[in-house]
Amino acid sequence: MRSARPLTGEAEGEDVVLSRTERAGGTMAKEMMEFTKNNILAQAAQAMLAQSNQLPQAVLQLLR
Repeated sequence: MRSARPLTGEAEGEDVVLSRTERAGGTMAKEMMEFTKNNILAQAAQAMLAQSNQLPQAVLQLLR
């Protein structure tokens, strides 16, 4: 059996749960944005490193 609570208490409780859910969703979205940003930066760094490694090889080919 459900305990009797004032309606305002139930509504406030639901608001608290909704607020926590919205905060958790916002945090999750923020974390995903941060993860995606870091992933893109890592890929860009890897691409730049690969290109910089090709430069000495190109110079050696010119000298041959």
